[in-house]
Amino acid sequence: MGNPATVAVTDQSERNAEPVDMVGIGVSVWDQIFLVDRYPDEDSVVRSDHRLQTIGGGITVAMATAAKLGCNAVLLDRLGHDDASTQIIESLRRAGVNDGLLQRCQGATASVASIWSAEKGGTRTIVFSPGRDIDLRWEERYVETVAAAKLLHLSGRHLDASLQAIAIAKRSGTRVSYDGGAYRYRDSILPLVRQSDILIVARQFAEAMLAASKDGNTDVDQSLSPESLATHLFDTTSAGIVGVTAGVDGSWFVSAGGPDCRGESWHQPAFSVDKVVDTTGCGDVFHGAFLAAIARGQDPKSASRCAAHVAAINATAVGGLAFETSQLDIRLMGWRSSGKRF
Repeated sequence: MGNPATVAVTDQSERNAEPVDMVGIGVSVWDQIFLVDRYPDEDSVVRSDHRLQTIGGGITVAMATAAKLGCNAVLLDRLGHDDASTQIIESLRRAGVNDGLLQRCQGATASVASIWSAEKGGTRTIVFSPGRDIDLRWEERYVETVAAAKLLHLSGRHLDASLQAIAIAKRSGTRVSYDGGAYRYRDSILPLVRQSDILIVARQFAEAMLAASKDGNTDVDQSLSPESLATHLFDTTSAGIVGVTAGVDGSWFVSAGGPDCRGESWHQPAFSVDKVVDTTGCGDVFHGAFLAAIARGQDPKSASRCAAHVAAINATAVGGLAFETSQLDIRLMGWRSSGKRF
């Protein structure tokens, strides 16, 4: 792995890029989602009357969400010329994502996933097929864009490139956001987590991180509430905003600037909807909407409310990017539509 400090740039070059709201570094996936009334038994057939193909991948969906909400969101990833890569790029463009810095290489193929989503209960079973030659190579042309961005959003994928990007972000004033998904904790991502300004993770990620810090064992530690986990992460990392998400139970946040040394803390309930259809990607949408609100200048508490609202609307249809901006309540969003997008 290259040393992030050896990236050759000048202060002037870092100021030359057109400002962007956020840059995301992650692995895109082409999802095939099937709604089923029950999971199939072994060696059986189950009918699905509703299926959809759409983009997936935590960072990818977050950037697409932010773009749909009117942000200038840039995605850094490596794709090929196969059908799945083409579909991903077309979907990104429809959402308004800035794809000008994507690497597209002969011989590379995109990752694909087949998702069975239960109509009752909101659970999912996923079969995942990783792409070929999809490791992002850091390029000098990324430096100016990362330096010009308000936010850099990471999840631990493309680790070498992420470390390069963090080095640029830290000396340029770009805030670093980290998405810690359930069952995604591993020791190798700690350099990213420890340098994050915004740290929003699933409860299981927080539990695994806590367990690893205690004795090197990543078995789930269920002794702490999400609220306590959020406080622990706030106290033990440098992040100024920490959130722990817990699905239908909502999310718990701590941010700097509160009345005591631990900052302000609050619980953001999940919004209820008439019918939950599919929860695929709702956490990723939550991240994207939260960052969009922060980029718009909202305070963290308002941003968490906005994120919960968009994620709830997303669950009323199939897919990781199912919400339409026309469905959103402007009173909960905190900003008005501008231009052709929200």
